[in-house]
Amino acid sequence: MARFQVIAVAIFITIMLLLSIGMSTAIPKPIQGRKLFQYNFNNGTYPPMNMPTTPGTPPTPATPYTPGTPYTPCTPGTPYTPYTPATPGTPYTPYTPATPGTPGTPGTPAPAPAPAIPYTPYTPATPYTPGTPGTPSGYP
Repeated sequence: MARFQVIAVAIFITIMLLLSIGMSTAIPKPIQGRKLFQYNFNNGTYPPMNMPTTPGTPPTPATPYTPGTPYTPCTPGTPYTPYTPATPGTPYTPYTPATPGTPGTPGTPAPAPAPAIPYTPYTPATPYTPGTPGTPSGYP
């Protein structure tokens, strides 16, 4: 019996060696059709890019920045005036700041608050009482 096991192991090792030798000598074939990687490994150059033959028009230079009026912070105490969009066709009227201290025109009053949900205190659940044995539970 031991002699049979030695022969079987020797045959198995021989088959594995032959398979590994055959797999190591198999030369992979290159991909036919589209070239996925167009890097030329012979001289290390990429394929030429499709460059235009005539140069295009140069870009127009950017207009230099002209500073406007400096930032002036809002003076405290001026009321808030909401934005009202202009009607089409009316000429532009420049913004005139409000004089300090004058109240704005009152609008519609705020809606009344919703009634509060009445508070119900927590009542603990009734403790579990086991049923009498032999009675149906109520489920089909």
